[in-house]
Amino acid sequence: MESGVAGSWVKFTCDRPGIEMLQLVSNAEAAGSYELEIKSWTQRDLEGAVAIIADVADDAAPYLFDTSKLHTPLVNIIDKPKFCTFQFGSIVNAGYGSI
Repeated sequence: MESGVAGSWVKFTCDRPGIEMLQLVSNAEAAGSYELEIKSWTQRDLEGAVAIIADVADDAAPYLFDTSKLHTPLVNIIDKPKFCTFQFGSIVNAGYGSI
């Protein structure tokens, strides 16, 4: 994953980060491009966001979606299309086929 493209900066708020997340934010090459706060998110964490991409439990999705839209029109609650204002394209390679 490239970091720092055009001066980009990504903030992660996560109460239980996995090893991949910890490795990403500790990578010396990415230093300054990522910030990790190990805690549960609050509405204050959404202030100033350009886009919000989140992976939350089904019961938390409606509240996070509604709260996020107060701060940015770009919201994607992962794997919950009903709670997305935009979606990512994906490529699936299976045998000889690509989707």
